[in-house]
Amino acid sequence: MRTIAKILLPAALLLLGGCKISDLSYQKGLLSIQVDDKHLRIDGRPSYRHTDNFGNLYLEQEMLRLKNGDQVAYERATTDPLYEFNLIPIQTIKVVFNARKVNVIYFKSSFYLAQLILWNGSVLNLAMEQFDDQRLTFIYGMPTSQMRKLLRELDPQATQKPMIERVVTVPRNSHHFLSQWSVQMVQLTPLITPLRYNRGLFF
Repeated sequence: MRTIAKILLPAALLLLGGCKISDLSYQKGLLSIQVDDKHLRIDGRPSYRHTDNFGNLYLEQEMLRLKNGDQVAYERATTDPLYEFNLIPIQTIKVVFNARKVNVIYFKSSFYLAQLILWNGSVLNLAMEQFDDQRLTFIYGMPTSQMRKLLRELDPQATQKPMIERVVTVPRNSHHFLSQWSVQMVQLTPLITPLRYNRGLFF
């Protein structure tokens, strides 16, 4: 039923007045973050771009210099039309960053704010969105003060959970992405699988 749900869900949301919408995207110098009726646009100048593919998964990576001087990493992973992500978003992120633990700070309408405890014990701030099963988008490397500000602007009524202050940030002019995508990870975990209806589950 997941494939049917992917077709019907966007229409259902519109019929309900668009009350469950989220988006995280980067286009033409603007980082756009939307959670329900809150829509933020942040200036971000690209300083480095890389693309890759892992068979049936395609990856776009960009380093963005924000207006306040911070640099963050932006990544967008999209499956082939006949494939979908196999795991829930939190599990996918845990695998991609080889994280020990993912502490969810905020979740609403398929949008997450989280702190990742990495394999070496360091902490990484991350914002992530996965509206359907074929696209996963996330940014990471911002300081905790920026995470708090983002949460306040998106949802002033949200409970402010304790956050770790000392975190990994992305140095200026860095070209090093912290995610650890590989063909082995994508195919053997597996991070993606053929769409369920292709395996005859709907017949």
